[in-house]
Amino acid sequence: MRFPPVVAALAVFGLGAAGCVALPREADEGPVAAPPKTVSVAEICGGTLFSAEAGRALERVLSSTEFRISKPEDDRSAAELSKALEDAYRSGAEVRNMPSGVCEIKGTSTGESKRAPTASMRVTAGSGHAPLPDYVPGANRTGVIVHRGVTDHTVGFDCVSARVGSTSEIPLRVTARFDGRRAYDARDAASSGADQLALVHSAARSVAGELGCENAGGLPDRFEDLVRFVAEPKASAAPVPPR
Repeated sequence: MRFPPVVAALAVFGLGAAGCVALPREADEGPVAAPPKTVSVAEICGGTLFSAEAGRALERVLSSTEFRISKPEDDRSAAELSKALEDAYRSGAEVRNMPSGVCEIKGTSTGESKRAPTASMRVTAGSGHAPLPDYVPGANRTGVIVHRGVTDHTVGFDCVSARVGSTSEIPLRVTARFDGRRAYDARDAASSGADQLALVHSAARSVAGELGCENAGGLPDRFEDLVRFVAEPKASAAPVPPR
């Protein structure tokens, strides 16, 4: 049976319209990003990196009791940071070129600027498989060493671990660094030295426990006792008076 031209045209138009309706608009817009997750200090960094004492220090440093996680990969636990250290050591001569483990920490917005204070806790690996040149300050140092800055603190220690395969001859050298430069301005940072020390101590102890480091890498039980391991800056040589 043949249809009149008008009817046929309407039928074709109807099919085309149906085809347009069948294509959902959302398919062209892509997935919608999930809103940031809000957690307490007991849950940040997988809830395994900071002790209760260090958690209170973190709240003071970031002036926050709630923390935002924008991307799950930024919130890394002691187990994940330790795995990065283990992989780095097992890479041998590439140990210093391997990805470091880092937990990004973001507090809640404060003040009229709505700026969210942020910080990070990073662990990096080194070993005798890739010694540093002798002219590098502190190159190939051993034992527990603490470096104190205004907005950052660092603690280094040696890890002898059956899990990692590190030995007393070639231990895994772990460096834990808290970077709080985006957490506060300089006038507030000087008073946070004890809190920063508590944070690096807790992170270092958590990682040492996860890796099974002998004697916890030599780290003391209390963060206050890290003070005796602070590396004193070398005094500059006195200028030679002209003749």
